[in-house]
Amino acid sequence: DGTKVRAITDMVTVTIRKSPAETHDVCFYIAQRPMEVVSMSFRPNVAEGGAATALIKKAASATAPGSGTSLHQSGNFDLNGTAHATQAGVVSTVLATRSLAAGDGLCVDFAGSYTTADGVFVVNMRPL
Repeated sequence: DGTKVRAITDMVTVTIRKSPAETHDVCFYIAQRPMEVVSMSFRPNVAEGGAATALIKKAASATAPGSGTSLHQSGNFDLNGTAHATQAGVVSTVLATRSLAAGDGLCVDFAGSYTTADGVFVVNMRPL
């Protein structure tokens, strides 16, 4: 599915590829211990060609990805952004909002109409 997890010292980096076939909200990581999101980004390989956005959210077990809590302080990722230009997400300044409990999932919540968007999301975290 294209998801990769790699630990460097105490930092954990999670990536998920958004392919044109992905047409639904999805969780792509489950925290095994309490974690803090420190940065997130999106890099489109192919722009959507119309209005389409995505939010990185956290969702407790049994919570749908789209019903989770946004980890963004403001804004979202533009799936129609310039191809190959990295977009930096603005992570919430509230520790409780940007923290995951063990068992929480990291999810992508898509909005708009998307059929051609292709790119990669990256979320960097550290243990609490």
